[in-house]
Amino acid sequence: MSFVLIRPLPAVTAFLDALNNSLKSISSSAQLSKSQKVTLGVFIMGIVVTKAINWAAFERRSLGKFKTTRLCWMFYKAEIAWHKLLQASVRNILLSYGIKNGTLAADDTGKKRTKRTSKIDGAHKVKDKSTGGYFNGQELVFMVLVTEIATFPVGFRFYVPDPALSAWRKKDKSLRKQGVRTKSDLRAPNQTMFAIPPCSR
Repeated sequence: MSFVLIRPLPAVTAFLDALNNSLKSISSSAQLSKSQKVTLGVFIMGIVVTKAINWAAFERRSLGKFKTTRLCWMFYKAEIAWHKLLQASVRNILLSYGIKNGTLAADDTGKKRTKRTSKIDGAHKVKDKSTGGYFNGQELVFMVLVTEIATFPVGFRFYVPDPALSAWRKKDKSLRKQGVRTKSDLRAPNQTMFAIPPCSR
């Protein structure tokens, strides 16, 4: 198992080569370096072998050859054009399977976090659809392409509430309790969907 993780399977290598070619066609400056291709290969093999995304498990499976710190650095600090990488991946899938049409749709999911999340982007009060209550967490909004062959994501953002609307709701709740609302207070601001780019941290 460890040997498999150190040396990616030919299918993984072929996939990364095709992915890099797609990146080149989109932007020559966005292509992957040799080191980035090796690390991504280890990451993909790590998922295949461990069936999880776990840096420590990847390190163990590689007999310590790939340290947790190195893998983390690659995904948090390396200058990889992640948005172009997703675009190249989608393009590669479309070409490989001959997909020429589909329907774009939006899907969202909430991820629970701890009560204090000062260092996590996009964390806010989220409605819990299963209980009707609320939890502190993040909301991922996916744009998915629905085709006859498969459905896969083609883009995503972390959704955060419009700060102006949040402030209005807070004020409105206070005024309701006081019973002093006016006609101008009843008008909510125009809603705007604020979203932070993916992989900002």
